[in-house]
Amino acid sequence: MKRQQIVLISIGVVFLLLCLGVGFFLFSSISEKDEAKESFESELDKMERIVNAKVFPSVTNAVQVNRDEKAVAAWLERVSGLFRQGEIASPVQTPSGFKQNLQSTVTRLASHPGQNQGKVAAPNFYFGFDKYLGGSSELPPDTNVATRLSYRLAVIEKVCNELYEAGILEIKGITRELFDTAVKNEEEEETRESRRNNRRNRRNRDSAESDRAVQTEGLPAFVKKQSFGFEFIARPDSLFKALNRITRMTPYTTLSKVEFSASSDSLASYQQGLNEIDERRKTETQAADSENPLAAQKPPAEERRIIVTSPDLEPPLTVKLSVDVYTFEGV
Repeated sequence: MKRQQIVLISIGVVFLLLCLGVGFFLFSSISEKDEAKESFESELDKMERIVNAKVFPSVTNAVQVNRDEKAVAAWLERVSGLFRQGEIASPVQTPSGFKQNLQSTVTRLASHPGQNQGKVAAPNFYFGFDKYLGGSSELPPDTNVATRLSYRLAVIEKVCNELYEAGILEIKGITRELFDTAVKNEEEEETRESRRNNRRNRRNRDSAESDRAVQTEGLPAFVKKQSFGFEFIARPDSLFKALNRITRMTPYTTLSKVEFSASSDSLASYQQGLNEIDERRKTETQAADSENPLAAQKPPAEERRIIVTSPDLEPPLTVKLSVDVYTFEGV
């Protein structure tokens, strides 16, 4: 075979391979185009069905929505039960009923033993309700205010019981939010300014505003916070016990601020304690010598003692606690 024929055959084979390659790529492109077109038409058909569908949901969707509503309702019921477990029962009370409950509760709290003449509270200490006790004949303006005051009284009683269990020496002061005073002052101002306004509607509006006032910024609408202050005297170990007990109590309670200071001079207290220990040891030694004359003839051994600290010698602390109590309403 001539060289020229071989070259022509080689060129023809290469050209044939190129044609086959171009045909393959052309076929692949056409196939991909057809698939893309089918996919586009399918999605377009789905969109048209959605757009042209009836406004009312289908039976399948309605069944699914009903099933989801029941599941959410069951979950909310369980969550509400957990919240209610930590709440303090606050039955509706009339103004006179609140006054009777207040008197009995204050008497019970004040009778606990302590260092102030054998009691934990000084005489005429009314646990934050001086407005309604101490010879005052004033009553809450309505049942709504009396019920809310009863809840605050229950919280104060619960915190005081925790402090008593921790072993505090004396309770010095209690503060609470005086919403009842604000409501009365605004009602009196309203009377002076205009007698034409409707008292009942205004009082209901004031109650609603007072309820909103205890809501804390940043918390959900159903979460409300009420603040209380407690001042008492306790030794350091009792203070730590009190802090632990309050943070574990129900309803949900947090400590927003803790301040304490020594109620007496520490060095003087240490020296007084050491003197009492020396006197007690001296008395015990004299009693032992009187029973054993031979031991009394021995020269006393030199004693060197350094006491850094002792719970028995620590002076009491004056403590101020700011307590926040959270409630969950409408859950």
